[in-house]
Amino acid sequence: MNNIVVWDCKAGAFNIVSKLMATVTAEYRYFVDVDNDYGSMTADELKSKGLAIADKLVTNDTDCVVIADSNMSMQCISALRNKYPEVVFVGYEPPIQHAVQYTVSEVLLLCSPFVSGKVGNVACVKVCEVEEDLLGADKPLRTVRQLLEEKLGALEGTFDCIALGNSCYWHLCDVLRGIFPAVKIFDGGDGIVSRLKKLFKRKDWGQESVLNVIFSSDSHENSIKYCKLMGEISKYY
Repeated sequence: MNNIVVWDCKAGAFNIVSKLMATVTAEYRYFVDVDNDYGSMTADELKSKGLAIADKLVTNDTDCVVIADSNMSMQCISALRNKYPEVVFVGYEPPIQHAVQYTVSEVLLLCSPFVSGKVGNVACVKVCEVEEDLLGADKPLRTVRQLLEEKLGALEGTFDCIALGNSCYWHLCDVLRGIFPAVKIFDGGDGIVSRLKKLFKRKDWGQESVLNVIFSSDSHENSIKYCKLMGEISKYY
């Protein structure tokens, strides 16, 4: 059975793990870094931290590491591929690539300031920056919807699709569809699942996938917080 690591900051990638388990039979290790906020780290800090974490995550039987956090993926994946050539590293696939091919008008890119700084100028892309903490999965949906309506209301009618630029924004799909029912939404998690379907054997219904969740600190109070959060998220999958 393949050994696949899914690595994320906080608990935003639980939906990706759920989709992968339903698609590719493997032994999954889901590493949740509750001690670091990747969105507030510099490029050099991300690279240094990423290499240190990978030293603990990559074992002799590791086939693939999925870096679900967009910030860490952008800054660290090339160095990791060079250091561990025998392991497949799959990064967060920017959904803007697919959205740009789809649009006939403009794409709204919803992302953190860190990600928007990496996008550059694309003629058909309109960027809306929102701090990750303000749109976390632990925030009340009413609060999240109100914030998005305030941010995006003035832009309604100027775009025909939305690209979610941060991996932790996956839970916004239902809220955004409620505000913009005719707009197509692109989530980078689907790109990760599609990539692994091509790389590994698809779902073997005669064999069950295994999931082990690993927190960066066993005694950290955030571990309890994110355990509860994943319990809530799992209701949707």
